[in-house]
This record gives sequence, C-alpha cells and structure tokens, in this order.
Amino acid sequence: MVTNFKPDVLVLSELMISESMVKGRLQQLHFYNVYMVPAEGCSGGFCVAWKDGVDIEPHYCSKNLISCVVYSDPPGMPWSFSAVYGPPHASAQRSFWQSIPRVLERAPDAKLLIGDFNGVLLDCESWSNANAHGGFASSSGAMRHCFATMGLYDLGFSDPQFTWNRRRGGVLFSRARLDRAVATVEWGNCFPRALVKNIADSVSDHCPIVLDTNGGSEEGFKPFRYEAMWVRDIRSHWIVRVAWKLASHFPHARPIFPMRGS
Repeated sequence: MVTNFKPDVLVLSELMISESMVKGRLQQLHFYNVYMVPAEGCSGGFCVAWKDGVDIEPHYCSKNLISCVVYSDPPGMPWSFSAVYGPPHASAQRSFWQSIPRVLERAPDAKLLIGDFNGVLLDCESWSNANAHGGFASSSGAMRHCFATMGLYDLGFSDPQFTWNRRRGGVLFSRARLDRAVATVEWGNCFPRALVKNIADSVSDHCPIVLDTNGGSEEGFKPFRYEAMWVRDIRSHWIVRVAWKLASHFPHARPIFPMRGS
C-alpha cells in the first residue's frame, strides 16, 4: 500500500512488536522520523511516521492519541494533526473523548483527527447479525458529543463502506466504519479538495484509509455544486452552526434577511 500511494505521513496502530523492529521496517520505506507509543505486553503499539521534508512537531501523546502540529504544508499556515486509536473498551471511551477538547485547546484552529476511532458517527455505520446496529452505536455517544463540541465534521469516504469486520468460523458476524477522518471548518478551508479513500484489505480486520489532501488534483478542478441530499445528512447542522460562528470575521457572510419561526 505504501508503494502504491506514496504517503508522506503514516499512522500505525495495534503494532504489538518492539519499537526497534517498527523503526527498522519504517526506515526501509523511507520514513526516517517516528514518534511511537510502545506496545504494552501483547496489546497496543501506536505511532506516527513521516518522511524527510515534512515539518511535523509532536506535542502530546498517550496510548490513544498522538497530536502534532504540521508546519510545512501549506507554508506559513500551521495546522493540528492528531492520530487517534480510540479505546476499544466502552469503560474508557467516555473519559478519553471528554479529554480531547482540553488536550487540543491550544492547538491551531485548523484541526484534523484521523485513525481508528472505535466508534461510529451514525447508527447505520455499524451492523451485526445479532443486532441491527451492531455493538458500536450504543457506545459512541461520547465521541459524537466531542465532535459536536469541537465543530468536527466527517470528511466522507470512497469505496468500502465498512472499514472493520469480525468473522466467526469464517462467517461474517459484525462490521462497522470505525476508521475515518474528521476536521474543523478551518482545516477544510485549507484543504478544500481533501478526499478519504478506504482500501479493501483481505489480511487485516481493518481497512487502511488514505487521506489525499490534494484530492487527486491531477483530475482537474471540480466546481462547487449544491446537492439537495446534504440537508438530509444529520451532520450538516454542525457545519452550518460552526460556519455562522465564523461569520463575524467575514462580513460578506452575514445573513441578508432575518429568520423567523422555531
């Protein structure tokens, strides 16, 4: 996958091997800069790696979050990059998601979070043959509240809808979209063409995801077109709410007529 997509930054989780082995393999792939949270016994192992020429400064890490500031792209406009490995157990999820606004409080307003969130934004993103909405929908409330509080919106995806699956005896038992990228409006303004691609993988139970901040720019510029289906997306009100909060900085964005009604 690294050979095909040639990423500049790589996020790896559930490594479960020694730090020296991880760094050795990454150097073979020309990732000479590695910031790693080692595995604890047979669990965990989480890192962010980047190539020379990418200016990244890590400023916070835990076993579930590595937060950095990116200075090199675009030049002169630093933005916050956070790799997420959400706690797999519901008992730890609430405290983790409640801590994120505080941890990122002093980070640049342009924020990106990407990784395995171990939660779903919409109930329909989780399924199992024992439960219509799988086991993740009921435990994702704290994550969803964090997104709403911080004004984070989902960057969407292409290709496979679900990024994780579990099989029992060779039979598909459950699946969910646990891996994603979310960002603030400020980050979206910096990278308006950004696209997320889910990569089908028959080896791991997770699909790798690729974020292209240029959005395949070689295909040419695509003009903005309003889609009526957007208003039916439950996430759309978050984007609108955050955008109007920014209106005071953009006089041309002020409402041109009063809104009435409930």
